[in-house]
Amino acid sequence: MNKKILASVTAIALILQSFAAIMMISVNAEQKATEKTVAVPISEKENPGDQEIFGTEKLSDFAVRFDYTPSDKSEALLSYDFDSSLKKTLYSENFENYTGALPTAALAGHGTALSCGAWQTVNVFETDGDIDVTAFLNVKNFDWGGMQFYLKNDLYLELGGNRKANPRKLRLINRGEAVGEYDLLAHESEGVPQVFENGCYFRAVINGGDISVFLSKDTDITDSECLIRVTLPENGYTARNTVGFRQDGNTGFYIDDITVKSLTESGYDTVRTETKIYKRTYFEDFENCENPPSGGVITDGHGGKWFDMLNDWQYSTSTFGNTNGNYIADFFLKTGNPDWDLIDITVRDNLKLSFRGKNNSGTGKYTALLNSGENSVAKTTEFATPINGTCIRIEYKDGLVNIYSDASGDFSAAAPILTAKVDGLGNMGKLTVSKNNVMLNIDDIAIYDFDDYTLEVDEKSTGNYGLVRINGDELSVNGVNGKTVSAVKTEKLSLKNGKTYNVAIMRERGKMTAMIDGKGVLTADIPFDENNRFGELLLENKESSVKNVKIYDSGRIKFDGSDAVLIPLEIADNITALAVSDKENSLKYSDGEISVSVNDNNGTVCTSGWLKEDAADFSVEFTAKAGRPDWINDRFYFTVPGDIKSDGNSYQWSPDELYKKGYAVNFGVNEKGNAYSGLSVVNGSSVSISSFANGRIPHWANTDARVRIVRKADKIRVYIITDNGAPVLIEQATDASHISGNIYWYHRQGGASVSDIKAYDTENYKIVKTYDNDYYKTAYSSYIANAEDALYYITPGERYTAENIYVIKQYIEQAAKKSPTKENYEELKEVFEAFLNHGTPKLSFSLVSDVQNGDLSGALENAGQALVGCGDMTAFGTNPEWISLAEKLKSRQDLTYAIGLGTGELNALYSADYETVSADYLKELSGILPQNADKPYYSLDIGGYHFAVLGSEQKNGEIYSLAQLDWLESELSAAPKDKPLFVVSHAAIYDTALGAETYKRLCGILEKYKNRVFCLSGALENNFDDDVQVNKTVNFINLDVPTYGVGYGYTVEVYGDSVVFRAKNFAENISLPQYDIIYNRTSDGYKLAEKVTVKKPTQLVAKYEFNNGDKSPITLSDVGDMKGKKSATATVKNGGLVIENTQGHGYFSSAFAGNKKLSELNWSFDYKMTGDCWWMTQEFYMLANKGKTDNCYVLRIKGAGHISDNQTANVFLIRNTNGESTVLAKASCASMLNGDTYRFNIVISEDKITCTFRPVGLDIDEAVVLSGDINPSQRYKGNIYMYGWDPQNLTLDNMEIYDGADISAFKAPEISEPTKLIEYYNTQKTVKQIEVKNPAEGTADGPWYRFKNPHANAMYLSESLTGDRPVRNVDMSFTYYASGYWMTNEFYIASSDRYGNSAITLRFRGSGTAVNNNRAELLVKYRGVGYLIDSAEEIPALSDEGAYNVHINVNNGKVRVEILGKNQSADKTVVLQGDIGEKIMMGGVYMYAYDDCEIRLRDIVIYDGADISKAAKPDKSTSKKTLVNADFSDGKSPVEFYDNEETGVKLDIDDETGKLHFNTNHNNYMQIGGFTDDEWLEDFTAEFNYLGHRGDWNITRIGWHPTRKSGDLYNGIWLAVLGNEVAANEDNPFNYAKEKGANIQLISSSFGQQKTLATASIPEINEKREYRFRITVEGAKITVWAWIANEDMPAKPLFTATEENPVLCYGDIWVHAWCSDFSLDNIKILNWADYSIPKATSNLSKPIGEIMRVDRIYEKTDMKNDKPNTDVKPVPKKGFPWAMVIIPIAAVLTSGVIILIIAKRRKKDK
Repeated sequence: MNKKILASVTAIALILQSFAAIMMISVNAEQKATEKTVAVPISEKENPGDQEIFGTEKLSDFAVRFDYTPSDKSEALLSYDFDSSLKKTLYSENFENYTGALPTAALAGHGTALSCGAWQTVNVFETDGDIDVTAFLNVKNFDWGGMQFYLKNDLYLELGGNRKANPRKLRLINRGEAVGEYDLLAHESEGVPQVFENGCYFRAVINGGDISVFLSKDTDITDSECLIRVTLPENGYTARNTVGFRQDGNTGFYIDDITVKSLTESGYDTVRTETKIYKRTYFEDFENCENPPSGGVITDGHGGKWFDMLNDWQYSTSTFGNTNGNYIADFFLKTGNPDWDLIDITVRDNLKLSFRGKNNSGTGKYTALLNSGENSVAKTTEFATPINGTCIRIEYKDGLVNIYSDASGDFSAAAPILTAKVDGLGNMGKLTVSKNNVMLNIDDIAIYDFDDYTLEVDEKSTGNYGLVRINGDELSVNGVNGKTVSAVKTEKLSLKNGKTYNVAIMRERGKMTAMIDGKGVLTADIPFDENNRFGELLLENKESSVKNVKIYDSGRIKFDGSDAVLIPLEIADNITALAVSDKENSLKYSDGEISVSVNDNNGTVCTSGWLKEDAADFSVEFTAKAGRPDWINDRFYFTVPGDIKSDGNSYQWSPDELYKKGYAVNFGVNEKGNAYSGLSVVNGSSVSISSFANGRIPHWANTDARVRIVRKADKIRVYIITDNGAPVLIEQATDASHISGNIYWYHRQGGASVSDIKAYDTENYKIVKTYDNDYYKTAYSSYIANAEDALYYITPGERYTAENIYVIKQYIEQAAKKSPTKENYEELKEVFEAFLNHGTPKLSFSLVSDVQNGDLSGALENAGQALVGCGDMTAFGTNPEWISLAEKLKSRQDLTYAIGLGTGELNALYSADYETVSADYLKELSGILPQNADKPYYSLDIGGYHFAVLGSEQKNGEIYSLAQLDWLESELSAAPKDKPLFVVSHAAIYDTALGAETYKRLCGILEKYKNRVFCLSGALENNFDDDVQVNKTVNFINLDVPTYGVGYGYTVEVYGDSVVFRAKNFAENISLPQYDIIYNRTSDGYKLAEKVTVKKPTQLVAKYEFNNGDKSPITLSDVGDMKGKKSATATVKNGGLVIENTQGHGYFSSAFAGNKKLSELNWSFDYKMTGDCWWMTQEFYMLANKGKTDNCYVLRIKGAGHISDNQTANVFLIRNTNGESTVLAKASCASMLNGDTYRFNIVISEDKITCTFRPVGLDIDEAVVLSGDINPSQRYKGNIYMYGWDPQNLTLDNMEIYDGADISAFKAPEISEPTKLIEYYNTQKTVKQIEVKNPAEGTADGPWYRFKNPHANAMYLSESLTGDRPVRNVDMSFTYYASGYWMTNEFYIASSDRYGNSAITLRFRGSGTAVNNNRAELLVKYRGVGYLIDSAEEIPALSDEGAYNVHINVNNGKVRVEILGKNQSADKTVVLQGDIGEKIMMGGVYMYAYDDCEIRLRDIVIYDGADISKAAKPDKSTSKKTLVNADFSDGKSPVEFYDNEETGVKLDIDDETGKLHFNTNHNNYMQIGGFTDDEWLEDFTAEFNYLGHRGDWNITRIGWHPTRKSGDLYNGIWLAVLGNEVAANEDNPFNYAKEKGANIQLISSSFGQQKTLATASIPEINEKREYRFRITVEGAKITVWAWIANEDMPAKPLFTATEENPVLCYGDIWVHAWCSDFSLDNIKILNWADYSIPKATSNLSKPIGEIMRVDRIYEKTDMKNDKPNTDVKPVPKKGFPWAMVIIPIAAVLTSGVIILIIAKRRKKDK
């Protein structure tokens, strides 16, 4: 860049109105911009240290990108799911089961606690280094209690009661002096915890000399609870820490839950524990004790049975198991009398464990003793008495005895109550219990061998995290459990030392990916569960090998150069209603919008999941809209795990029970103005986790709102997005109860919708736009031109010097010669913007209004000396918003701020009252507003200029109080007289905005300073282009500041001779000089300067949008005798120019292009004709002169009445030459007259006229083109006029007229892009609905759209199958099924309306309506009259339940229809074809039916265009599913059981075999259907075991594709298994094949006519040999395999056949049995054709007995008894040999192993 030029550009130039085209270029650029969503780093570090912790919040999914330079010692380690707060625990004690020397006592609510005696000091722990200490402290007695909490020998906390010195002041004492203090008594009313009586938790953090002290009511101690924070002087404290306590008094001081942690040592550790598992030698719990010991009985107790030693007050003894050698004995003991208990338990020989009541013990207390003979060797009274039951353990090891007592029986942490060492004891013993004069119960006795055990090792870790390690040789992903590192996956690398590589590491849930220089090098599966899903990122940078680190909180990133492009979370293809409170309630999902309709009172709809897959991290944003203002409730559930299914319940009042788990954000309004909301965690029911008070959060009642829900790691945030795109936080919580899941919506009451759903896994992203070279080419030249225009009108003055103007002009001249590249364009903008922005005003400030939480960074950057905000800086005036605003403003502490309080901040539905809002405003903005701002109105001076800031005091009515207006009058009167004054008001200066009295008084004040005061106001929320910035209704200067929106505002510059309001887009840092406002200083004050407009030639002559209220651009004059009455009118209404005329009269219009004389023309407009136009004529004269149409060009459009069989055209392009008309081109388009809107474009150049027209929505390449040549003598000059005759009601809209012609886009149209798929209807893949008019019905039935039409009724579609999109050339296909004898069914293609008045028509007829047996006819309908093009004679079953594939192709008037029966071969295709001639058909696609019929359609595919060879095809694939998988082990069956006691016919599961048993009880039959409950099953695989229990007269049919759900011998296909008697008789009527011995037959039946498809013979199947069948159906192909059950499936099928009958295409699987008794087992049904053959198993792996079974080779077997059945003779099979199996015989020899394989083969007789 030329630095000299930049240095010279030092003055600010006025950019004039002509420079507005710069912004037009920005608009055009938007159309050429490519957008991508780019993640914004949450943390960046150019030169990271040796260790860096990233992320202020915990991260779940993330991406890390950095530059890595390997060396011999370099390495980078990235720890994720890391917790830097996990520090090593140096000491921890809660004093439960405490066995140490410290004094303890019971403390209510805390069990056992440390007890400091009167004036006693207790030291607990000593250590060096920095520590974090927490403890529960409780001082008794508010008056005289006192304590000291020692942190070091000379550093302690001191606290005394009310009567002590420094009453209830917590003081930190260091070396005898108080260095910190907090008055607990003074803050008691604020809820600060108190140590006295109930106690509280203390925390002290010692970090070198930095000491922090916290108090909390619970263990969750936060930074906000810090009461004392001091820094001790260096060398002013001892290094060693001593944790101790002292009671300063005698009233009681208790300490509990002491924890000391290191601040520097990591808490990640692995602890190894070893547990001995002893061998148990005896156990008795008396539950099933058959031989109880003597001395007692077994009774009920202790949760079952126990041993009762006879409560007879006598001495008794009972002996249990042996206690030989060293042993452990555990037992439960319950005594009866703590006063007189006398119990002895033998330990070994004369060593006994004794329990003595207090009257027998000699101690006065209940006592436990170890007595050796008469001598006591151990004694204790400090234990829980067994009066209520306790567990006792005796450990005996070589004379050493330990006795334990624990109520729960867990001795792992218990200390012994008695210990003794007794020598000379023997090695044998028994567990003997004696008692005297007491009741005693014993249970759960277990004796273990102390010397016989196994060692069980357990390693427990204090935490785990993940670790990615990279060096020059390898990259690895590891898991760290405590201190144990385990490799998950490692990839070898070959990185060169000294070379820098770009490394990216991404984690998305359970997947870790690493890339180096854009190439993937590793992908690993990592844990993602409740213990491994979020934390911090720790980067260890060894040898400073890592640079330029960027951290993203997203794992769904694709790195594109320097951009981290986000991959969105996919929205579900189909969102449905899972539950409704009323069957009339509905949900529609279309074009990304979920709309619900609720009809019943308090009616509800619960949706299915919004996302295709569950998500853990997400940020979902959507627009929610409600249709009523009250009693609405919306709950958005998220992180709901599992696939929630509909179960038929409505869940009207209990959606928590439907969604079960997750979270829910709740919005509602009970009545108008009474909104509520909340955030909750759901576990079957909701528990609130809301952080903000209800009543301040809106519902979008009767309007809409933008909502954002964010879930990141354990953080949840909910926002409302304001109109300017700023998010307002309304809920937040920290919770990690649920890991991942989907998003759902519950809506109650009235209609509602959710639309524009955007979902990513982070909320930190931005939209980045890039532009192509064409953009810069246009932008550069336009910028040059407009800069030259602006400079032309600039003259030297205070704001411009002659030198600066000369320099910038020279630069623009040089720039005009450069290439229009991006770099040159950016330099051009920078230089010229520098010229605009380098002024030296006396005062400069940013002026904004209605920011509503928007991004202020641009306004702050351009602020100069101050930022002035007119009010509504927040959206709702809530305290969190004021805090957020203050944080933004503190980023520029060098600025002065004048911020007003807005009316919107008081007037929002959920804003608090004025007192609350104004108090929050003043409190949170203190230090930002001037010191004198003790009220919402105040004054201040900025740069020597006086500002008075008004503050709104009412929501509505009189906005400013009289006191405030009095103050304003006083302020202005005292202000300097020689400078402009500024008054800031949020309320607009209109009586309707301020209130009548306020308006009157305020205007009276300001008018005194009318040309000196600048009243700056907001509230109107206008944009710059609203042209209302200057309020001309008042007699003083008042400017309305536009709503901030995308960043709009002013940079205000005050010069000695002017005040300039420079319009800015602060967000883009772009000047908008076309909207600048300048006030020049005159002798009479400041006056508005007029803008100079540069008049440049332009092609645009006229542009009419015809908004309501606009004046018509033309007038009409009558033609014909109207007897003084006006015939035609031209008025702007209903959003268009409406021209109406009456019968028998005409009109002529004035010119459309004003006074312009056009020689070339480019004219476009929308054309819509409605009402009666049968005989109308319209002519548009182009390049004509008023009243003279002899020489011009004409567009003529005629009504349908002018169209006849001989003259079908109604659109003409005509040239008039000297009064003679020549038709240049014509077309016939009757649909133009039916109320549809058509777009016309007419271009007249020097040598050609072209007219195109098409329905709005139809692509330009399918428009009708009329054209003609122009020679030099036919070039005319003039305007545009219009003529009309007879009734017509025409609407013209969106009209543009250009002087000049560019016809490059209007040559004969070529296909500009491949044919594209515009609609695909599939009930299982899309949510598109097809609705018909009542009383016909249209529903979705399985994969079909099903239509039922009643008798004598005409059925029409509610809308076109293409929606609002018209078509001309079209390709359409669908599968068709119909049933209706008297039906007529028509499909209208490119139809003018739903009735097919003008359309290409395909007609299907039923048998009763067919003419000359023609079932299918192709017609063209024109103006309601049908012209037959082609027809086809009877197509079998077309309307008799047959299924057909139909294909319709329309290509520039040529029509071809192909009809082919489902599964039929292509040679059976019926073709209808023809040409529709010059008739133009454009419109929608509809269907019609008449009379009683049922029509089904599926897979409707519609393309816009006729050539589909390269078009994208819809996904018709069906997801593979296992429909049935039944082995009946659970007692369940896919079909219902049946039991007819009268006939004996029965279907159930056999108790012995576990198979599904069919028994017709001799000469009866049964018919069972619905195995898959799918009437429209198509391709499938069915596999099952078949075991016949009789084989004589049985007739078993296993069939499919019936016309009736229960099975159908009339229409269907079946596999028949025939008994021997049936198969042997060729004349038996059920031997359809008439083939002797063929007992397996494949039969089809169509309308009762059976056909044999294939046969086979398997005699064994009738001899109780179990066989397995597989039937595979794919289209017309049927393949059947059969083999002996439990053997390998053969590769070769039993037979293959085809059945092309279109009637037999769909239906369930059924069974028909007669005279049958058989079982089915292991039934498996798939919804696809499976031809795979399982891998054969090796005979060598089978048991030798199975291999050697000779009977399997030579003869049939009675499988039940496994004996040869010699009565059965083999029936020879046809056409193939029976190969014998090879019989291996193995023998083991002494000298080695020899395997002999003896093979023997034998062929059966043929």
